[in-house]
Amino acid sequence: MEWIMIITAIIEAIQECQENRDRDDIEAGLNNPGPRERWAIRRILIQEKGLRGKKLWRKVDEGMNELRALDSEDIQRVMASVPMPEGQ
Repeated sequence: MEWIMIITAIIEAIQECQENRDRDDIEAGLNNPGPRERWAIRRILIQEKGLRGKKLWRKVDEGMNELRALDSEDIQRVMASVPMPEGQ
């Protein structure tokens, strides 16, 4: 899957996540993805691609593998592209 095609949705999801988590926590999650990141990828794939069932499950796994493959510099570039929440 072309993950670059849904990068806007990923950045929007990070922006929404900033309402409940601080940026350091989000960045730590991206560096060491767990259940929250898996659910975020799942939500994005359902919303953006309309995936369901086994295809969704496979693409979520693919997304987690792509996320794990990013190095810390890649993660920092992603976080730099996410606007700071208002008031900070």
